[in-house]
Amino acid sequence: MMHGCSQDDDGGGSEPNRIPLVDPRRRAVADLLARRVLDRRAADGQRLGLQSQVSLESDGTIALDLASIADGLTVDEDPKVTFAADPNRDDLLEMVRGVERRLGFPIEPEFFSNMIFVAYLGHLADPELRSLAQGLLETYRRRSMFGLYGFFASMRFACDIDCTGVAMWSQLALGTLDPRRDSDAGTLAATTARILKSAAVQDVAAAANESKGRSNGALHRDVFKVYLDDHEIQGALLDRGLKQDAVTVCHALQPVLAEIAAGRRTLDEPIELLEFDSPHGSPRRRQSDVGSIVRANLAYVAEHLQSRWRDGTRYYPLPEAVLCAASELCSAFPGLLGAHGVRSAVETALLEQRTVQAPNVLALALRAITADNLEIDATPDLEALLSCEGEGFGRFAPYYRMPSAKRVVYFGSPDQTLAFVIRALSPRSAYPRAPALVHPAGARALDSLAR
Repeated sequence: MMHGCSQDDDGGGSEPNRIPLVDPRRRAVADLLARRVLDRRAADGQRLGLQSQVSLESDGTIALDLASIADGLTVDEDPKVTFAADPNRDDLLEMVRGVERRLGFPIEPEFFSNMIFVAYLGHLADPELRSLAQGLLETYRRRSMFGLYGFFASMRFACDIDCTGVAMWSQLALGTLDPRRDSDAGTLAATTARILKSAAVQDVAAAANESKGRSNGALHRDVFKVYLDDHEIQGALLDRGLKQDAVTVCHALQPVLAEIAAGRRTLDEPIELLEFDSPHGSPRRRQSDVGSIVRANLAYVAEHLQSRWRDGTRYYPLPEAVLCAASELCSAFPGLLGAHGVRSAVETALLEQRTVQAPNVLALALRAITADNLEIDATPDLEALLSCEGEGFGRFAPYYRMPSAKRVVYFGSPDQTLAFVIRALSPRSAYPRAPALVHPAGARALDSLAR
């Protein structure tokens, strides 16, 4: 078993319950709380929470820390950099504009890091961490546009299905959204309707699926797209191209399957699909249904895990990211994912990945979380992770990447890595899963999907 830290590995033969996790976890939690992320605010006083570091290199070389310039950013419908009280305002403004030109998108606060934190740690039992998760939730909870969420604070960048899926999953994990309540069911339905309508109208070969001179990859019928590009909420100017991503699919399936399990949406419900393959052309249209769309997405994830997971995905560079996202689904819907071969594919991939040196602490944490979700022995991953504590758990690692018009841009932060480490060091008993929300009709629907 190989890992990326300097200390020697003892072979990983000890039993999981003998690994001393309590003290390292306590220290990691104390480190995270000491960072006081809830105190980070924008120029207009609004809370920011976790913020990414943005780098053009996967190792975080010359990273721009969004938190470090947060006091010069506003969070409103048209965020702008002000630096009003800084004597070097003109120089700072020029620096930010230069970075924006180089990256190809506007610099402003982002809320995806907060969404990920709450989704992965929202079911925690620690009062202090639960309070932190609730505070982070409030940074983005009311920032949807007709059910859609975006990566950045404003709507200058298109909303996407990845952020939308994680935002809703996080509320389900924290328990602030319960589909058994009629009021919450309506909120969830408005968003899952957008997710379902993002499904691709038809199969399109990669060579025929281009935008702005760049390939978007192959398009698979009925599989969720990252961006809707349907012009119903955001116009043609914000079209990002028709793209698909296995981690995005896993994230988007969380609220969709939760709604089905709660008996709030039937498999035979028709879904009208619409997409523009160019900003000013005629749209493609087709009618599908909920069952066909869910099955297509499960098949897409299974196929990716069986053949293409080693390179990560378009938006997630670490192969461990897709293994972890799929394992979260396996934990929440074990029978369904087992029948579609997702669980066995994740386990096979994890065992193979353990023979490869982990590039960073984040990869080790994601491996441990994956093993925990599958209820298999996480000892090798945890021992490798614990050997890294001396160098510090909180380090930059590229959890997310954005292929912009100019360059591939990497997003990550020491805070986010530390959060994943805390989850990895937490036994399942410390993070009790929410009680099953399965309605009898939902149980029958899940059984049907598993066949």
